[in-house]
This record gives sequence, C-alpha cells and structure tokens, in this order.
Amino acid sequence: MAGRRPTPTASKLVAGNPGKRPLNNNEPKPKEGYPDVPPHFNKQAKGIYLWLCNMLNDMGLLTVVDGIAIERLTKCYIEILECDKLIDEHGQVQQVVNTQGELVLKSNPAVTQRADADRRLRAWMIEYGLTQASRSKVKVNGKEGENETDRFFD
Repeated sequence: MAGRRPTPTASKLVAGNPGKRPLNNNEPKPKEGYPDVPPHFNKQAKGIYLWLCNMLNDMGLLTVVDGIAIERLTKCYIEILECDKLIDEHGQVQQVVNTQGELVLKSNPAVTQRADADRRLRAWMIEYGLTQASRSKVKVNGKEGENETDRFFD
C-alpha cells in the first residue's frame, strides 16, 4: 500500500475531520485499558512503561492493544538514556589510533546511536500525541477556546 498512512477515525473526529472525507464507521475500536507489562522488562523498563501508560491513560489514549507500541517507545527512551550515560563517561569525541599509527579524533559511536534513537522516539511520540506539535491538531471535549486558566477568572 503506497502513499500516506491513513489517519485513524478517532484522530479525525478529535481534529474535527478537517478533510471532510467520509469516516470509517467500521474501524476496530480496541478496549480502553492498560496493556500487560512485557514480562522480559527489568525494573527500570517496567517503571518507564507504566509512566508512559499513565500519561496516555490520562490523555484518554490508552487501549489494551497498545502494548507493543509502548514497548518500542520505552526501549527507545532507555536506549537514549544508555547512550547519554556512555557519552557522559567517554565524551562526544574519542582519541583513537588509525591504521597509520596516528592519533586522531573520532566521534563516539554512542552519539550516532543516540541520534538514531532520538528519531525513533520522536516518531513514536508523534504517533501518540506526546509532542506539542502533534497535540496542536487535537481538540478535546469542552468549550471552544477555553483553556485551563479560564476557569479561575469566571
């Protein structure tokens, strides 16, 4: 299937169906709730996984079928943390000896790995509306134009 990925019906509804195209009324609607924590996760991964699930649940976006996607999001985040630790310990640039026996500076491989993990993390975050830009297209139920501080000045 070539072309752009289709936008989920729920996202179209939340955004007010800007394209005015017919909506898919037969789209699967997964049950809301927490997906199981992957059994192979260590304590750190479980904590991050549940932290992400709680955020998504608070936003009304969590379903029981989101486990694999949240697992990938968790793993990307952990990979970034591990790369950050390596970069903090060894620096962004390392001195190495080349084949001619000369001392040269090379980029720490963790810098490139972190950049790749950052791209993947960003893609997963956009998928779930976890960036400001991706949330800007979403409307929540409530008064048009009302924001959180408005209720304090009524």
